[in-house]
Amino acid sequence: METVVFITLFVFVKLFPWLILITVGSYWMVRSRGGFTRLAVTRDSVLPEKILTWAGKWLTFLVILELFLTHKDRLTAPEAYWLNLLPLAWLGLSVYRKDIPGDSTANIVGSWTLMPYATFAFSGKDAPDSIWLSVVTFATAICIGIWRELKRPT
Repeated sequence: METVVFITLFVFVKLFPWLILITVGSYWMVRSRGGFTRLAVTRDSVLPEKILTWAGKWLTFLVILELFLTHKDRLTAPEAYWLNLLPLAWLGLSVYRKDIPGDSTANIVGSWTLMPYATFAFSGKDAPDSIWLSVVTFATAICIGIWRELKRPT
C-alpha cells in the first residue's frame, strides 16, 4: 500500500507542473479576446475565489523567491504544513458555498492553491511531507464539484 501511495505522489509531483501549465494556458486561451469564448461556458469569480487565487499567486511567488534566491528554509521547510491552508480553504469554500459550481473557474482557483508545490518540481528540492494532504484536499474538492455538476438540473 505504501508503494502505491509513493508512486502516485511521485507521478503527481512530476506531472503537476505540466498540468498547471496546461490549465493556465487553456484559461488564457478561453479568456483572451477572439479565443474560444464561444465554446466554453465561463463565469466571473466570486470574491472568496479571487482572494484564494491571489493568495496562491503571492504564495507561489514567495516560495519561488525562497527556493531560488535564498538559502533559508522558512517557507519551504520539509514539514511545511502551512502550505495546506489554501487547499483546505478551497475545500471549505467548495463545501460551504453550494451555489459555486464545479466549473473551469473553480478548478483554476483550486490549481492556484496547489501552485506553490509546483515550484518544488522545478527547483530540485524535495517537496514538503505534507503534500499528500493537499492532494487529498484538492481531489475531494474536485469530486464535490463534479458531484454538484451532475446533480444540477440542465
